[in-house]
Amino acid sequence: AWSPDATQVVYASDKHPDWEYRTTELDLYGVDIGTYSTTQLTDLPGRETHPQFSHDAQQLAFLSRGNAAVPYVNTELSLLSLKSGAVKSLTSALDRAVGHYQWAG
Repeated sequence: AWSPDATQVVYASDKHPDWEYRTTELDLYGVDIGTYSTTQLTDLPGRETHPQFSHDAQQLAFLSRGNAAVPYVNTELSLLSLKSGAVKSLTSALDRAVGHYQWAG
């Protein structure tokens, strides 16, 4: 996902040395386009994927799911404050998975 001002791109990856054995782990990373420096943005248990910047680039929405060893885990819509680093789930009480989302006006 590109930031609205095109100065940063965010992607999902597992950079752990044993990544090939960790099939339920992905974190979000940001790359500064000017310096090529990479910053880890999330470190939750499980997968964080499909990032989208808010229009003012103050928040990052993304899909997340835990890594519990159960047959099915709901995917949640989560929100990352890029200023404080705080993450909160917006759909933890929802009894189904979130598949697609978009920012509204």
